[in-house]
Amino acid sequence: MYVLLNEKTRKFAHKDSIGEHDGLVTDREEDAAQFEDWGDASDYSQNFGPDWIVF
Repeated sequence: MYVLLNEKTRKFAHKDSIGEHDGLVTDREEDAAQFEDWGDASDYSQNFGPDWIVF
């Protein structure tokens, strides 16, 4: 399972987030947007800035 993590804040992209601009983040991995494969998570990460990594 893959999630998107902000390297600076250590917060996850929330499952309801459509991109960094909406500000939806979470501390809980269970509330994070989750992806079965790295490719899907990478595609999703295009809506976020350079501080976000697929984790």
